[in-house]
Amino acid sequence: MAKELAAQVNAKEPGCRLYILTRSASPQTYVFLERYDDQAASDAHVASEHFRELGRKMGAFLDGRPDIQRLTEV
Repeated sequence: MAKELAAQVNAKEPGCRLYILTRSASPQTYVFLERYDDQAASDAHVASEHFRELGRKMGAFLDGRPDIQRLTEV
């Protein structure tokens, strides 16, 4: 489901510059790396049908709420 979400985001969201699924050194920890043109593109992502549908399905596999970190490029 996570790979399908990444494919949908990359195909359907022109304001998204990067959306990839990665796995950390811990085999049960996955991280989406995301980069958007602006806040409007980020908001459009969260409101998209594919995000809402696939995100809801992925919820069954999560160990709690996602840890969302907003980073600033330097």
